[in-house]
Parts: sequence; C-alpha cells; structure tokens
Amino acid sequence: APGPERKGAGSADAGARSGDEMDAHGGLRVLDGGRGTLPSRLVRPSRRIQQRSIVRLRVTVIVLALLASACGGSNLPDVDVFAVAEPSVEVPVEPVLFDGAWEETAEVIRRNAEAGRPTVLNLFASWCAPCRAEAPVLREAIASHPEIGWLGVAHLDLKPKSEGFLAQYDLDELAFPTLWDPTGEIAAAIGSRGLPTTAFFDHEGRLVALHLGILTEPLLAQRVADLAAAAGIEG
Repeated sequence: APGPERKGAGSADAGARSGDEMDAHGGLRVLDGGRGTLPSRLVRPSRRIQQRSIVRLRVTVIVLALLASACGGSNLPDVDVFAVAEPSVEVPVEPVLFDGAWEETAEVIRRNAEAGRPTVLNLFASWCAPCRAEAPVLREAIASHPEIGWLGVAHLDLKPKSEGFLAQYDLDELAFPTLWDPTGEIAAAIGSRGLPTTAFFDHEGRLVALHLGILTEPLLAQRVADLAAAAGIEG
C-alpha cells in the first residue's frame, strides 16, 4: 500500500521560514528549516551598528540645535541693557582688552544707542577653533563698517592668550574694544550656549538677533545691512 504522502523539503523550508518570529528579548528567531533556531544574537544588530546609530542620532540633535541657534524675535532671551547698573569705572572706547562683565557690556551698548548706532557683540576665545576660522570675516566687516559699534568679549580665556588672539588677526588695530570676561557672565546674560556667539543689538539697544556658530561673510553682511537700514545709516 502506498505510504503517507510526504511534503517536499522545499515546502517545509518555506513553511518554516514563514514562521520566523521575535523572541522574548526582541531578537529575530530564524527557524532553520524545522531543525531548530539560530540564536537571536546572530540576527540582532551588532553592538557597533547600535553605537553608530546612537552617534548619528546625537549628531542630528546637535545639527538641529545649531540650526535653531540663529534666532530672532520671540525666541530671543529677554535682555534689557537699560535696566543694568552703570559700571563703577569708565569703559574705554579705544581698541583695547580690558576687564569687564555684563555691566560694562551694557554700558557700551547704551552708549552706542544714545549715538544712534547699533552694536555687534562677538564672543570668542583663543582656544576656540571655530572662532579662529571666523576671525578674518569679522575683521573685514569691522574694517568695512565703522558706522557700526563693534564689541568683543574674550570668554573664559587667559588674558595673555586673548591678547595674542586679537594681535594675530589684527583685531587690536581696529575699532574693536574687547572685554575680558573670565567668569562667563556676559555669555550667560545674552543666552549664549557656545562659541562663537554673535549678538546683534539695534540702534535702540534692543537685542534683535543671536547667532551661535561661525559667521559667514554673506550672513554677517546681511545682518549689518539690516541694522544700518533700521537705524537710517548709510554705509
């Protein structure tokens, strides 16, 4: 008598493959043709792949944060330079590195506003590589736009190193008075989250834009043009 009908090996494999399932640990259990299962660790993403995915996610978060850092309008911190107490010493106007904090910074911005001039405030440090990349762009803008009030802040830096930075990029020869702020008070006051940071104050002393990261020549030129136009200044 004919024996019971047997299914072909191919159909058995196909049925087994269609029954692949997830194990209790979330790994894929591959049913090996009815002959058992492959350990889920063999088909889980490797640790290296998982680590790469985490790194990519972190980089994405950082990039999105940087894209959001060039802010304006309602996204800006509440900064009122006219509510800040006057400094105990007179703030110099010549290009020099002098000790200062938020009171001295606010005084310079107020002084520029009283003269109808906007202020561009740039935070840098000698140890900041992006600041070095940005310095030539900043130098060119300062030299080309004397109608703007420029102010530097050496942030969390050694004073001799800050002096060397200014000299290296000839910023000490321009109208770029710079405050040495070893405590980071000024950065905290304007809401800076890293270097370089550039804050743009209009001719009335109001913070109108805050940029985190390297300033490109076109971007800085546009910001300066907007400040000058709002103040009725012809470049």
